[in-house]
Amino acid sequence: MSEPVNRFHGMSLSAWEKALPNNLNYDAEGLYSVVGGLRGGFGLRGGRLVDAVRRNVLNLLQLGARPVLGAPKVSRKFWIEQLQYGSEPEQIADNLIKEWLEAGCDPDISGVWLAIREDIDAEEF
Repeated sequence: MSEPVNRFHGMSLSAWEKALPNNLNYDAEGLYSVVGGLRGGFGLRGGRLVDAVRRNVLNLLQLGARPVLGAPKVSRKFWIEQLQYGSEPEQIADNLIKEWLEAGCDPDISGVWLAIREDIDAEEF
């Protein structure tokens, strides 16, 4: 089977996966974006989609990202770390995927994001 290519920009799946962590240099990465990019852009479904989401989430976690939700407007922070998913990358990835699959729908923009410590600790200016 040939490697999937993104139907919008022609990038191969392996190139997309290699580039995804670069987003953490600018902002958190939404789980909705990972799932949506793999489903909509590459046409992944079923087990292939779940495996690709897990692989990419795990990669972001191993680079230091942690699950977060957007902070309420009354907070001075942008993100609030979500500790309920666990402390080890594999555990966090498994729990995020379990929650996504149990929800019966893809994550949306108000759901979990993955952010590096610098962004989690940042305050508004």
